[in-house]
Amino acid sequence: MFGPQQKSEKLFAVVKALYVLLFATLPFSLAIDMGLHQVNLPSELIIVLLLPILGFYFFKTKVSFQEHLKNPIVISSLLYIAWMWITVAFSSNFLASAKYSLVNLAHYLVFFLGPIFLLKKDPRLFPQLILGYSVSFALIFFYIWYNHSGYEFSIPTSVLVGKPFYSDHALYGTCASLLLGIFFFDNFNEERKFYLSKNIKQISILLAILFAIGIFLSFSRAVWLSCSLSMVFILMTWWFKVRFRHWLMVLVLGIATVFLFQKSIFNSAAIDHSTTSKKTTGILEEFRSITDLKTNASNMERLNRYRCALRMFKDRPLLGFGPGTFQSAYLPYQIKEEMTYLSVTEDKRHLQGRGGSVHSEYLEALSEMGILGFIFFVVLMMSSLRVALQLLQDRSSTDYWLVLGILFGLFAYLIHGLFNNFLHQDKFSCLFWLLLAWLSFKRDG
Repeated sequence: MFGPQQKSEKLFAVVKALYVLLFATLPFSLAIDMGLHQVNLPSELIIVLLLPILGFYFFKTKVSFQEHLKNPIVISSLLYIAWMWITVAFSSNFLASAKYSLVNLAHYLVFFLGPIFLLKKDPRLFPQLILGYSVSFALIFFYIWYNHSGYEFSIPTSVLVGKPFYSDHALYGTCASLLLGIFFFDNFNEERKFYLSKNIKQISILLAILFAIGIFLSFSRAVWLSCSLSMVFILMTWWFKVRFRHWLMVLVLGIATVFLFQKSIFNSAAIDHSTTSKKTTGILEEFRSITDLKTNASNMERLNRYRCALRMFKDRPLLGFGPGTFQSAYLPYQIKEEMTYLSVTEDKRHLQGRGGSVHSEYLEALSEMGILGFIFFVVLMMSSLRVALQLLQDRSSTDYWLVLGILFGLFAYLIHGLFNNFLHQDKFSCLFWLLLAWLSFKRDG
């Protein structure tokens, strides 16, 4: 018979094995249509299996949450998730919001709260999960490049060549940006603490190169811009030692400017339908199109969605329309003069009756969960940056370069969140929450 300690060890081994399996298979998971719903397999199946086992492990080992209740990342994330569920009760589509929030809660429990406590038992779990995902993800990139080569790596086809594994070029580009910093900056770490063995240290160089190439060939302007600004942020933080309070001032001024001058900003981006372009064909043109708010259809459609989100917020400023409802709720908020050939209407919808996302994490929170949902999400992002910057103050730490790499990815997504929203997708949320879990673990450790 096994003693209590041996049973606990075996249960931990089962939980750890499921986690490694989950992260290694996430890049290969496929969205399977089941009537009016989609199920991601095998990732969602493993998550459903993992949740009760993880809960049983915490019950048996008598895990205490009290020590983490002063952690700003934990507090802000709990507020964000709790408010999401409060707004479900007042949603314009209760079933859609309940399903959406249930998925997000499962991601939060499995990808964030679970690892915080499991890392105390075995800190090697973090590199194992990151490597498991990264190696599988690298194989997906070879698949993407093979598909893309059939179209001579043209920019217009970059959007779809990741299917069926990654539905959008910005999605896999954003995932790569979260991982790029970890493997790039690890090459400056002489002790190479991140890896399980010094014999495989070359993998960091290889993965950093693959992810950098993948980001470039994604031809996602949002990913290019966010990674570029993140590198500037890292240089300012590392070289000039700019503190968190300075960045916070910049953020507050930026948000205030946008809200105070939103009418002027949108009016200056009046659509010129006579010269609307569908897609750029060259790399230089793709770079230049980032600032084209008058003729680039992709940019103009984003502005259309942003305007709709702000109108929705004005109608329901406190509670929003409910988590996961923007895709259908924004349709009647469109104005004909602001729409493009990409716009979706009641008669021209995306698959499964969905009109498409708002293309902004911040405006999604604002329109779906009201002003408090927006504030809680911003506070979560700021808390994560603050903890990372605090950990960077010890330049002699063996984790210094890893923290710098994580900071690169998080800041890149802070910027990228202005243009896309992927937090509800498991292929991205697993990395996002895991990085926050590691920062929380290190902060309280």
